Amino acid sequence: MEILEYYNYSEHATYSIIWFYPLIILAGSVFATFFGIGLLSPSPDIKGFAIIGTIGAGKTTLWNRILGESRGGRTSREKILERDIERGGKKYKIKTSTDLGGGDGFVRTDYDVLIKDKDFVIFLFDGSKLTKDDEDGKHEIITVQSRLLKLSKSIEESSIPGQFHIIATHADKFIKDKNSYEIWKDRIYEKIGDKYLKKIKGFDKDKNYFLIDLTNPSAIDKYINENLFNNK
Repeated sequence: MEILEYYNYSEHATYSIIWFYPLIILAGSVFATFFGIGLLSPSPDIKGFAIIGTIGAGKTTLWNRILGESRGGRTSREKILERDIERGGKKYKIKTSTDLGGGDGFVRTDYDVLIKDKDFVIFLFDGSKLTKDDEDGKHEIITVQSRLLKLSKSIEESSIPGQFHIIATHADKFIKDKNSYEIWKDRIYEKIGDKYLKKIKGFDKDKNYFLIDLTNPSAIDKYINENLFNNK
């Protein structure tokens, strides 16, 4: 009788264990689906941008192309909240920043704070003004030079200095063909002055200086994809 009872108990336990195994597997699958997927999925790359420059240089236009938005008009100071975006099939997290106006007052109050912890510091100025020898052109040159001096010190003191890019914009106003593009790119660079640009830590003319037509979305996207998101 004792052997029979033991046998029956063992048989019952065996069936219980067989029935229990699928439940364990099912529970594990559910747990992995709801809790493990976040651990297995790669975290998005984090990008931080400080886009600054002179009045009317196209800072908001560049922000719009990066974020995929269509905010219009000139900006005084507008907060860019942290957000997730996708470019080239890859996800990115954009750090909180500010779409800053181009007035002189922002240089003193905002530049140092804005460039901290940013991966890219991008300085825009109206390149079309430097193609003329009038008062607007002379004023733009002086403004660009003085801000480059300020930026060179700020970037040097920044806790995590990122890449520095300088962009001459509004190329549509004076570029007629590929040959004139190269000619004007060099002329504008010379007008700014190599001594001012080389004060920027890590600056390289071939890698960090650009001439862009902001009325051409393809030209802006080419710069963004190849230089900011490495999607070549």
